[in-house]
Order: sequence, then C-alpha cells, then structure tokens
Amino acid sequence: MHAYKTAAALAAFAVSGSLMAETLVTVNGSKIDSEALNHRVQTLQAQSQGQLQDSPQLRAQLLNGLITEAVVTQEAKRLKLDKKAEVKSRRDAALKEAKARGDDKKPGFKWALAQFEYQLLVNAYAADLLAKQPVSDAEVVQHYNNLAVHYKDSDTVQLGEIISDKPEQIQAALKALRGKQSFRNVAKKYSSADNVEATGGIDSAYLPLADLKAQQPWIYQAVAPLGKGKYTTQAVTIPNTQIQVIFYVNDRQKFVLRPLAEVQQALHNDLAQARLNQAVAELQNKAKIVPAK
Repeated sequence: MHAYKTAAALAAFAVSGSLMAETLVTVNGSKIDSEALNHRVQTLQAQSQGQLQDSPQLRAQLLNGLITEAVVTQEAKRLKLDKKAEVKSRRDAALKEAKARGDDKKPGFKWALAQFEYQLLVNAYAADLLAKQPVSDAEVVQHYNNLAVHYKDSDTVQLGEIISDKPEQIQAALKALRGKQSFRNVAKKYSSADNVEATGGIDSAYLPLADLKAQQPWIYQAVAPLGKGKYTTQAVTIPNTQIQVIFYVNDRQKFVLRPLAEVQQALHNDLAQARLNQAVAELQNKAKIVPAK
C-alpha cells in the first residue's frame, strides 16, 4: 500500500550512500534516515538478483514508501490501534518464535521486525477505517453500473510486443513480419523483452480497449484499428524514451462484463482498497514532511 508523491525534490536528498546513518527527512517530527533507505535498496537489489540498478529515481520512490509507512504508523498509534489485543498478541507471538529460532541474532532482523510491525498496524488501520466507513451494497451496484457504461461496445485484445531500443532491430523485425514470418519467431529473434523465449512476445492477459483509451492512449491509438492477426506496420515509440515497439493483436474479442453476482465481492474489495488509498493519501498530504538540511 503506497501513496506515491512524485516530487523532484525527493531525489536530491534520497541519494545518500554514506555508511553512517544520516537523517534524510522528518515526518511529523519522526526521522527517516539513510540506513533505512539503504536497506530498502539493498533488499530490492538482492531480490532482483542484481538486475535492479541503484538510482536517484529508485531511492526517491522508496523514500516515498518509507514516508507513507511513517504516516500510517503514526495515525494507527494515534488511534491506539497498536494497543489492541490482537495486534499485541501477534507481535509478541512472532517475536517469541523468532527468538526461539535465533532469528533475532541474524543481520537484518530489526528491519524484518519493523516491517512485520508495520503490516500489523496497516491491517489494523484498514480494518478500523472500513469499520467506520464501510462500503455499501449501493456503492457496489453504482460502481458496477459505471463499469457497464465504461465497457459498453468495447473490445478486449491480447497483445504481442517486439521491443527494442535499436532502430535497426525494429526495422529488421518489420521486414520479417512483412515476409510472413510468424510473430512469435520474429519476437524471439529481435525483441529485447524479458521472457520472450518463453512467451514469443505475447502476453497472456486480455486488455479492454476502453481501459487502454483511458489509461494508455498511445497504445490505444496504435492497436484499436488492428484486427486479429495484424500488427503495427510502423514502430511506436514509448513516450519519453528511445524505445520502440511493434504491437501485434494475437486475439480480439468483444468485452463481456460478468454478472454482478459473480463480481460483487471483487468490486467491494476494489472500492475498499480505493477508500484506503484515499485515506492514506490524505494523511500524507497533511503530514509535515521536512527534508534534512
């Protein structure tokens, strides 16, 4: 659960690589230091097996996450949710188990414990918020009706992509496609996308054109005119990059909205998550966030 503020200023004070912990920012008077941020960076790099590169942009994003966690933790404690029996018992039980295994002596334990405690508090905060502001059946029905209007007469497409930042690769791929070679084989040869050998450049998901039009109009404009089995005859440049894409419509079908009874719980969950996200965003917007000097 993250409410990201994209602020250029964050990058400036999120770059610290010092071995000594330095305060990066205070959130309502509570400090976030470079040690916490460095740990997040190192954890993500380890999870990516070295594929993720450290950068000011990554650090700014992760610092935003730490700020969000700080404001949620503060609000949960203001509401005394940390004193609830369920929260205390789960924390105590987890700590007792960790000590019994000797995990509390291992490097990084304090970070693992802090993350576990945060998860307990955010769950308690979410439950408290939704108990006070529950999602009603009427809201779910209205949301469903809005979706019906949004998706009316929309198709859904399964897309393939050939991606490269080398124009010569894209042109070679287009020439091969014009020569009637299969899209999968061409993608495997020319695309730089991850897992292209396994997928042949084709995503398993089906994307409603109505969503693409609203959220990624540059993709919608490229693929909306295409029928099944057709591809963009000219490369499309990803906005603000030098990367080019050839889109291919592997399948195209009419979008069918499932009956309300089948999706009611999922829609309820979506509305609950949106309510929670909005509440967290408001907490962050009201917070006094002061970069260290």
